[in-house]
Amino acid sequence: MTTFHVGRAAVTTLVDGTFLMAPDFLAGPVDPGTDERDTRGRVPLPIQAFLVRGRRTVVVDAGLGPDPEGAMESLAAHLGIDRAGIGLFGHAGLGPALAEQGVAPDDIDVVVVSHLHADHTGWLTGQDGTSIFRNARLLLPRADYELFVAGERRGLVPATREALRALVASGQAELFDGEETVSPEITALPAPGHTPGHTVFAIAHGGERAMILGDAMYCPAQLGELEIGAMHDVDPALARRTRELIARDAEAHGTLAVGCHFAGGRAARLVNGRAVVS
Repeated sequence: MTTFHVGRAAVTTLVDGTFLMAPDFLAGPVDPGTDERDTRGRVPLPIQAFLVRGRRTVVVDAGLGPDPEGAMESLAAHLGIDRAGIGLFGHAGLGPALAEQGVAPDDIDVVVVSHLHADHTGWLTGQDGTSIFRNARLLLPRADYELFVAGERRGLVPATREALRALVASGQAELFDGEETVSPEITALPAPGHTPGHTVFAIAHGGERAMILGDAMYCPAQLGELEIGAMHDVDPALARRTRELIARDAEAHGTLAVGCHFAGGRAARLVNGRAVVS
């Protein structure tokens, strides 16, 4: 668990488990930021959410949730691969990670997700379908809702899909398009390609700037290697353009960038076209 500051905002990574992904999950030779491999050559990647504490207390993304095996099956179906191709260990860590920071689910003001894949939505609801973050404003990208919930595209645990339908129908969850103010320090920005509604989150205060990338990039090296995308990007060409826009922002503004699967929860900057990990 790591914490960095953007002006008055403190950003803490919350680890909810770790994937073991096949070496070719990225489309090209790239160093994912870890030298560790299992006996099958699979790469460990953390499943991370983020706690942002400024004038509001915000959670960005929500891990695998109370049904990790169901989440893994949904992801494998979305990827079109056998479930055994993705390993998992150390799951169900989001609640304890929040508690370690002295934060309870009822303390959260806003929960927002980068996209509606099973490893980013799991703890939005409990097994009974009710919101875990009972006092929070819950924000979901509309284009992803239309694809994965209304349209029933594989990628979500079926129980999560039904729970999100109910939460939106009741008004407990809101759909957003385009730019959205999440809190005084956080702005949601469209970053499509990985999914149609994929979103990144710019955090700014006191002349400092960071960006939570969701799955727009899986490792820091992609900041400087824009041709390398994930094998399951819905629109690879659009995902590549999104990476280019992120890289321009990172270099122009000295933006600190961190993704949901960056090894060790470490962040990076782009300096002279190369990613420098902090």
